[in-house]
Amino acid sequence: MLVWKSRGLTIAETWFDEPLPAAGQADVVQYRQAPQPLAPAATDFYTLVTDLRLSEEVLFERIQKDGRDKIRRADEREGLTLEVWDRADPVFLEAFLTFYGGFATQRGLPALWEGHLRLLQKEGRLDLARACTNDGTAIVYHANYTHRGRARLLHSASQFRDSDDSCFRNKVGRANRWLHWKGLQRLKASGHTCYDWGGWYEGTQDMARLSINRFKESFGGEMQRTYNGRLLLTTKAKVLDFAARLVGRR
Repeated sequence: MLVWKSRGLTIAETWFDEPLPAAGQADVVQYRQAPQPLAPAATDFYTLVTDLRLSEEVLFERIQKDGRDKIRRADEREGLTLEVWDRADPVFLEAFLTFYGGFATQRGLPALWEGHLRLLQKEGRLDLARACTNDGTAIVYHANYTHRGRARLLHSASQFRDSDDSCFRNKVGRANRWLHWKGLQRLKASGHTCYDWGGWYEGTQDMARLSINRFKESFGGEMQRTYNGRLLLTTKAKVLDFAARLVGRR
C-alpha cells in the first residue's frame, strides 16, 4: 500500500489483491486492478497478462513469429545492450524522467506524475530498464510496477520513433520488442510469476490504441478483467467529495 497526503486528506493506493487499509489509516483508497469491484462506481479495466511460470522456451514460442524474428534480429545484429536500474542510482531515474518528458511532448501525452514515481521508488516498487545502441545512446525505456511477485508495465517510451529515418524507426521498434522480451526473462529469473501489460483498449475507434493492443497481443498473454475505483472511508473525505462535485455542477 502506498500512502500520501493531498489537500488535507490521507490517500492510500492499493494494487491487485492488496488488503485495504485498516480504519484510521486513510481517508480515501484508490484501488488499482482489483480482482473484484470494491465500490458501486468501479470501472472495468482489461489487461493482458503473461504467465512467467512457463518456461522461457514456451514464452518465446507464444510470441508471434514476426515478433520473434524481430527480437532475434535485434539481439544478433543490432548491437543493443540492456541496462537495468539498480534502485540506488538516482542518475538513471532522472535520465528516464528527462527521456519520457521528451517522448510525452513529441506524442502530445500528459507529463508523468513524478511524485508518484518517486514514492514507488521509495517503497521499492519501481523497476526501470533501457535499451541502448552500441554507442551507449538510450533509445527505449520501460518502467514497471513490481510487488508481491507481480510486475506491471507503467510506461514505455521511445523518444525517437518519429524520426524521418525509416531504418532508424524500425530499429527502435525492434529494440522495444527486444526490451520487452529481455524484461520477461529477467523478471522471471528474479522470481516474478506474471507480467501485466498495463491495459488493453476496449474501444474500436482509436487507431493508435488498437495498434498498441495488437503489439501487446503479439506476445501471447491472457486477457484479464480487473477493476479500478475509489473508496471514501471517512466523513471528511465524503464531505470534501460532495463539495467538489457541487462546485463542479455549478
